[in-house]
Formats: sequence, structure tokens, C-alpha cells
Amino acid sequence: MCVKIEISDKDIKYAERILLNENQHFNNERIAFIKNLETIDLQAVPGSGKTTVLLAKLLILEKYLPLVNNSGVLVISHTNAAVDEIKNKISKYCPKLFGYPNFVGTIQSFVNTFLAIPFYINHFKTKPYRIDSEIYDEKIKNVLSNIWSYKFDFSKDVLKKIFYIKNANPSIFYSYRFEIDNYKIILTKSLNSEKLKINKPRGRTRNYKDYIEQEKKVLYHWFFRLKKEMLFKHQILHFDDAYFLANYYLIKYPDIKNILQKRFKYVFVDEMQDMEIHQYKLLESIFYDEGNCTSVFQRIGDKNQAIFDGSAQLMIYGNIVIKSFI
Repeated sequence: MCVKIEISDKDIKYAERILLNENQHFNNERIAFIKNLETIDLQAVPGSGKTTVLLAKLLILEKYLPLVNNSGVLVISHTNAAVDEIKNKISKYCPKLFGYPNFVGTIQSFVNTFLAIPFYINHFKTKPYRIDSEIYDEKIKNVLSNIWSYKFDFSKDVLKKIFYIKNANPSIFYSYRFEIDNYKIILTKSLNSEKLKINKPRGRTRNYKDYIEQEKKVLYHWFFRLKKEMLFKHQILHFDDAYFLANYYLIKYPDIKNILQKRFKYVFVDEMQDMEIHQYKLLESIFYDEGNCTSVFQRIGDKNQAIFDGSAQLMIYGNIVIKSFI
């Protein structure tokens, strides 16, 4: 059973009374977006009031909650400040929107809550201790101060090389990540980067000679082992690691996409241009799903300000454009 929601002019006036000053009204292009409940993009320049029209739509949708089959509304923004702005402006008018089965939060909190933590619990039968970049870096700092305790099953010669790399280039230990390439877990130099390559630091010697390939392979495996130790023994995840686990979850259990689509009938992503490429791709894979998604997916932002390469993809659904706030 599917009940189509029709947003009326009366609904528009209700939102105007809450969000706009007296005698101020939404113009036609904004009304067109507020009334639109199909998968679409809203392209708008800074200061055009794009978040305000999203708030108007949420205020109106509140009146129709709960939705059929107890599905909900998902609202995602990039920062806690942006989420707080949404809550501060409409929470007293929208008590149902901020409770189950709806979710209003950052992209990170969405990934943690619905993907990374459920996968971790399912796979390891326990929750991660923390998902926090600062705590992760602090743990790496402790590792670097006590490298010899992380010998694992490698030789002393390997540990000497690791110690040498640590003294010459400690940043590599903080920045490298797990990622999935062609269904294979690999190490990359950093998130969204190339595969990690272990080269011998040059130092000041004139007779520099890089490690041979077999040595590099062994060192790569040591770094792989350390990353596993951090995630699965110490149970400390960098924020980036949540995206690795999320992607692994979707590959291992593809039905999770369908579950999330059924959970969230309407998905709104505010300030889409602020999303990084891994965040953009993850949301696309779930809520566009090559055009097969049953959710309504609306992305709001300025594609001309997107911070990742390939930003023109932002407008693949057709769009509504607003240029200035009236």
C-alpha cells in the first residue's frame, strides 16, 4: 500500500508562518521544490535559503508521520553545527521527526549507527570501544613509542626496519587505511588514495638502496597486521574506518541496502557539496542504487562548490535551481 503525499498551498503557508518574517513568502521556484517528493537535486548558491526550503518540507512532512509501513525520514548533513541548526529551528514543531523510525544527524553518525557498528557487532560479537579520530591517533602514538611490543610473528630484522621507518616518517602510521578494491581488502596511503607502498626512507646516505620487493611485501603485511590489531583487538576506529566497515557490510550483506531503503522512505542530504568522495559514493550506492532505489533521494547543495573531483555527478537526477533568497 502506497499513500501519495500531496503538499498543498495551505501546507506552504503553514511553513511560511514558522520560518519566514511577516509578509515574506516563498517564491515559485522554492514552492516547486517544497512540493516535490520525487528523487531530485536542489542546486542553490550560498545564501539562497536552500536549508530553509528543506526545513519547510520537513515541517510539512511531520504532519504525515508516521508514514505507511512505519517507514521514516532520513535527514543528513555534514557537520554537527548544521544538524544543530535544523534541530534548533524546527524540533519544537516536529517531535515525531526526531524520534524512531526517523533519523536526523551527520553523515558520520548515520554511517556509525546503521552500518559500521552493526557490522562490527555482527562480525565480532562486541561493540567497538570508540570511533574517534583523536583517540585513534593517540593510540598510534602509544604504538610508536613501544614498537617492540608489536613484533607479532615477524623477525627482529623486520622490526628494525619498522623502527627505522618510524623514525624517518612517522606520519605513515597515522594516515594509512583499510579500503576495498575489487572485493579485496588492501591498505592505502590514506583514505581515497593509492595503495600503500613501503619504500625505504632515504635519510642522508649517498648510497641509498631501496628495500627489495620481498622486503616490501613483508613490511606491508606488518602494517596490515597492525591495522587489524587497532580495529579488532584494541577496538579503536578512526572515523575513516567506519566507511571501510560500511562498504564491507554492504558487500558482504547486500540486502542491507533494501533494509535501509524500506526504513527511510524520504532521504534528504543537506550541503551535499561538503561531502567527501567516499561519503558521496556510499550514499549513492544505498539511496540511488543505480536507479533501483525505492526511497526518495533528494540532494541539496551547490555543485560548483563541491570539494571532490567529479562533482558534476551531483546533477544526474534533473534539478531545481534557486539563485537568491526572496
